[in-house]
Amino acid sequence: MKRVLIILIAGIILTGVLVYYQFGSIVKNGTETYGPEILKVDVSLESVSLSPFSGETSLKGLALGQPEGFGDSKMMSLGAFQMKVQPKSLLTDHIIIDSLVISEPALAVIVRGKKNNFQTFSAGLMPSESTASEPSAITLTIKELKVVGPVASLDVDSVVKVQKDVQLQDFTLTNLGTDEQGLAPSEIARHIMDMLKPQIAEALIKAQAGDKIKDLLKGQEDNLKKGLTGLLKGKEKESETNN
Repeated sequence: MKRVLIILIAGIILTGVLVYYQFGSIVKNGTETYGPEILKVDVSLESVSLSPFSGETSLKGLALGQPEGFGDSKMMSLGAFQMKVQPKSLLTDHIIIDSLVISEPALAVIVRGKKNNFQTFSAGLMPSESTASEPSAITLTIKELKVVGPVASLDVDSVVKVQKDVQLQDFTLTNLGTDEQGLAPSEIARHIMDMLKPQIAEALIKAQAGDKIKDLLKGQEDNLKKGLTGLLKGKEKESETNN
């Protein structure tokens, strides 16, 4: 009896180990297979560490490629990606995530003329008329999503040329979906983009405005200095006359 019990326990442990690695493989393969269909860009994932018992999950090397027309580089590379999933939901089409933290994502913002890659990416997330009425095969509920330390690398070739890194603000999203009904992954992505796009737009405006001013003043430093000197001398003479 004791021997049977030992074998049974060993079998349970072995099954747990196999399930652990199988879940990680399923998540990785699913991400790289269905991610491009949903997001309309290449999706790559280096590895997944997932415990089907606790629901604690970490992803390493998750990256999104550029939309069509913006080259083959990465549009977004996520740093640490930690989440807590409700384990039972992993066996259903409605996955419930209690918390998700994305740390230090790197965003490559490319502007060419009047177009930029994040606008193009966002447009690709919008459902077409033919697919708008179709239910999503997989839905997600995220109770809390935090993005910490996002950095945007600006590569602008438009009216002016700009290349610089800009620190964006942290943000938190809550209650994306409910326990009863989740959201399509593309809709989750749109919510994240809605938080990022205003920050990116502000960074682009500030960067381009700063460079425009520099360009306008380029070669005019001496004239500006002379003008300011003349203005100061005029003020001095006016002061002497009044005295």
